[in-house]
Amino acid sequence: MKRKIIHIVVFFASLLSLNQVHAQAWTSFGSTVGLELKQNNASYESAFSPDVELGFRWPTTVGFGAVVDLRWINTEKIEWFSDYKFIWDVYVGPSFFFRFGDDYRTGILLNTFFGYSTSGAWFDPDVSSGSFSIKLSADLVIKGVMIGAFWYPLKQHVEGNSSSSKYGGNMRFGEFDMPSRFGLRIGYVFTFS
Repeated sequence: MKRKIIHIVVFFASLLSLNQVHAQAWTSFGSTVGLELKQNNASYESAFSPDVELGFRWPTTVGFGAVVDLRWINTEKIEWFSDYKFIWDVYVGPSFFFRFGDDYRTGILLNTFFGYSTSGAWFDPDVSSGSFSIKLSADLVIKGVMIGAFWYPLKQHVEGNSSSSKYGGNMRFGEFDMPSRFGLRIGYVFTFS
């Protein structure tokens, strides 16, 4: 068993030493596929829900990355006060880029990000809107153009705005849940020397 572990470590160490890359930034646009929203014990399939990601990764094959993710969830089929709900996420975590040959703009980009996701709630102190979130993504990059997929493995609870009631309390309305979800995206990777 120890020998297998040593072989694996040596293999990945050799990959890292041969596959140095530059710092990279990217922007991508995509949408979840078959997004399901759950509200009041009922499920509804949501239509096109845009997902925009702005990311940066430090140099080396196994680098550290950070992204800001902006999402608009299509809420036409559920009880909500508008057709879309805006959600933003901030993620950090390990980011891998395995380049093909000598081209620093061609390879495979893999991201494993952990962070904070919120439905905004416009910072209303009476609404607890933030939650821990994970986003995994894999992209094929050819001459800077990226095509790939992303996955949010955790369920997310989205709370609506609060309003004061005539009894002096606060109410939440329009809450809904999103189970784990998968999406497709395209984008562009910028490489810095």
